[in-house]
Amino acid sequence: MKPLLLGPYAFLAAARRARKRCPRAPALIAEAARRLRVDPYDPVLETHHLGGRLEGSWAARAGEGLWLVFRLVEHQGSEAILLETVGEHVDTVDAQVSVY
Repeated sequence: MKPLLLGPYAFLAAARRARKRCPRAPALIAEAARRLRVDPYDPVLETHHLGGRLEGSWAARAGEGLWLVFRLVEHQGSEAILLETVGEHVDTVDAQVSVY
């Protein structure tokens, strides 16, 4: 079963900001999210574990300099992917990501 994707308000706000910088952002984010649901470790995504302030989070390439930051979590007894933020590499590293 594919994991559920959770996109809290903070992620949606970051996605809107990304769209201002990159008009193709919605399509890139949607494709990366689809790939995450199928296989979070798909080589195309270049998924890697983050450290420091983002310890416990993962990053996946969406394309054109955009990265998704996410966590693998349990939600109502099932595996889920919590999308935390999206942006350019510097933006995502500097993001104030809140953990639920």
